Amino acid sequence: MEGHGNAYKHGHSVGKISPTYRSWHAMVRRCYDTTNDNYMYYGGRGITVEPKWLKFEGFLEDMGERPEGATISRKDNNGNYCKANCEWETSWSEQMKNRRNTIWVEYNGERMTLTDFAKNHSTVKRQALCNRRAQGWSTEKIVETYGKPVST
Repeated sequence: MEGHGNAYKHGHSVGKISPTYRSWHAMVRRCYDTTNDNYMYYGGRGITVEPKWLKFEGFLEDMGERPEGATISRKDNNGNYCKANCEWETSWSEQMKNRRNTIWVEYNGERMTLTDFAKNHSTVKRQALCNRRAQGWSTEKIVETYGKPVST
């Protein structure tokens, strides 16, 4: 992980560390520092960082400054950190959808999270739907049993 020695060039790691630099540093640590608490979810399962991004300047060139309140997000949760697969995510709910344990359902030709399905198409909460799915219920059976009435 390089970038510390070039602080005079980018100014992000001198004095008060910038949010952009903190995001970069945390990303690299998740992928390469085996003592990091999150390593098993990233580097431990093969997620890597684009070689250009191992230097902060390369990351900054591709991603730009981190917007207020944003986090680095991978579009493909199983893909590596690289320009084609990353974006600054400003919505926490959108970021939470990009997790390995997110449950996705198809309904009326639309792919959505089970949470969104429960909120928009069901009369019961997400946890009840999780339980039914664990019992082997199909989306169709869940809709028949717990679906919200269609308004006309």
